[in-house]
Amino acid sequence: MVASSQRDNHRPKLAVDGNPATAWMTKAEGVGQTITMHFKSPATITSVSILNGDGMDLEHYQADNRVRTMRMTLGDGTAQVLSFADKIEMQRFAVEHRVLTETVHFEILSVFKGKKNNWTAISEIAFNRGASN
Repeated sequence: MVASSQRDNHRPKLAVDGNPATAWMTKAEGVGQTITMHFKSPATITSVSILNGDGMDLEHYQADNRVRTMRMTLGDGTAQVLSFADKIEMQRFAVEHRVLTETVHFEILSVFKGKKNNWTAISEIAFNRGASN
């Protein structure tokens, strides 16, 4: 897993640790920042579920920027824009073009502004896998 930036103690691996109280956080506003997942073996992703923002509690969630839109690009170059509701819960997105892939790349396109901090947080990213089409 690789990210374009991270705040101290908020590494990219925290976005996939299964703990909603931890988060990957960008150093800057978030727009243009990226995170890339590398799988151990190729997989067909059917959907992705994302807990946007800092999931520790509502106060932390509102303090930081949250993703408004994000581009998801699969290993074959297929891209899809994900649009988020500004709410503190897992949001599921069906993958429109299912292919066997070893990587999934996310780029933040726009954010909901935080009340206190100018960095963006993502608490969890989970992939649902299926058989290839």
